[in-house]
Amino acid sequence: MGTQFLFPMDDGRDQTFELKRATKVQRREDRIGKTDLIIKLPYTFTEKIFIVSRTTGNVWYCQAHSARTCHHIKAIKRILRLKVEAGYTDQSDKDFLKQVLPTAEVR
Repeated sequence: MGTQFLFPMDDGRDQTFELKRATKVQRREDRIGKTDLIIKLPYTFTEKIFIVSRTTGNVWYCQAHSARTCHHIKAIKRILRLKVEAGYTDQSDKDFLKQVLPTAEVR
């Protein structure tokens, strides 16, 4: 038996399983992406903070809530939509959120 590769491409055997696996892995990586936006939002009237982040695949995460029901994520998405509607297309999302959310730490 020869060397086993995760995605073998140069032997004569059936490769459909490995090709499907490679496609699935690539789709997952494309969907998730790398984190490109991190926002530390303060709790109201306390010293605790929590984090909302977005990946390059436009997948949002919130430390306090599930992404599906998080009102913080919905509000930030609405702010970013309003940025485009107001014509601030020359600014990055990070720079715009730093101006709009003065109490938040945007990275």
